[in-house]
Amino acid sequence: MPRVEIDKLREGMVVSRDIRNTKNQLLLVRDSVLTNQMITQLACYGIDSVFVVEGEMPQAAKENLMKFKEVDEAYIKKLLKTPKFQRFKKNYFESVDAIEVNFNDIVSRGASLDREKLLEGANKLFEENSSTAYTLLGMLNALKLTDDSTYCHSVNVAIIARMIGSWMNFEEKQLNDLTLGALLHDIGKCSVPDEILKKRGKLLPREYEIIKMHTTYGYGILRGQDLDPDVMDVALHHHERNDGSGYPHGLEGLNIGEYSAITAIADVYDAMTSPRIYRAAMCPFDVIATYEREGLQKYDARYITKFLRKIADSYINCEVMMNNGDVVRVINSNEKRLTRPMVQYADGTIIKLEEHPELYIQAIT
Repeated sequence: MPRVEIDKLREGMVVSRDIRNTKNQLLLVRDSVLTNQMITQLACYGIDSVFVVEGEMPQAAKENLMKFKEVDEAYIKKLLKTPKFQRFKKNYFESVDAIEVNFNDIVSRGASLDREKLLEGANKLFEENSSTAYTLLGMLNALKLTDDSTYCHSVNVAIIARMIGSWMNFEEKQLNDLTLGALLHDIGKCSVPDEILKKRGKLLPREYEIIKMHTTYGYGILRGQDLDPDVMDVALHHHERNDGSGYPHGLEGLNIGEYSAITAIADVYDAMTSPRIYRAAMCPFDVIATYEREGLQKYDARYITKFLRKIADSYINCEVMMNNGDVVRVINSNEKRLTRPMVQYADGTIIKLEEHPELYIQAIT
């Protein structure tokens, strides 16, 4: 039963004892499976270390985890049956196919990029589904169960980036350049060996260095195309971080192009919402907590603040399940603590999650 420092806790770890703050308020019960919301909350209450389970996950924790996976799966199944999703799926894979063909033509025989064809699919997907962010993001997550290739990731990132650009009131040309840059951001991965790119286990240090080369590979591929420099820049700099911790050049702040800064946020969002062994696709409120925990200073404040706030706001009037199994409706957001909105029970009782440290939103129902 090891004791783990707060900054070394990872989602999926299981708490072996009840955790209380200095006022004896319950923060987490024994056998809770940690999420980033929970870890962030523990840090806010000054908890410096936690006892976790070593070895096999306790049965109680397994049952708790399965309950939320079932809720996630039920939500996705309900979404899959809608005519809207069927239309989205058809258009989505048409766009993915167009990207795959165009990428391969560019890389293998130096063909010209078909800008209009690439933009047509991504723009159509966004325009037809942009009114409700939670539905659009939910459909993208559902499709990951079918295909999670580099080409699908490119479409996802382009749609999310265009969403951020629209929230920033970008003009149409800016939106199209941003979308195109996001579509092309990972084209350099076509030059990375499959045995490294598709490796399931942990990458060796030398393998990770090869993966990182996809940014310079991509820029090299696109330099032969008739593209705006800001569009090509996305392939090169979408892994740069606002605090200088990114690659390949360790750029900081405004030295990172705005399209690259936005694509970085969309890229990370799509990666973190992919299913993992210990959880289904991440709950949107845990997504917000993950950005907060990994450091909001890594991203341009203009874009990350707007993005996270809009995600939180999009779930107002949606039903969610709490970590204790209660189903409630989100009725108001909390700008200071986006993961702690105001919720309402079926009997009319309203609570502010900020005042209930033991409660967390764990799934969308």
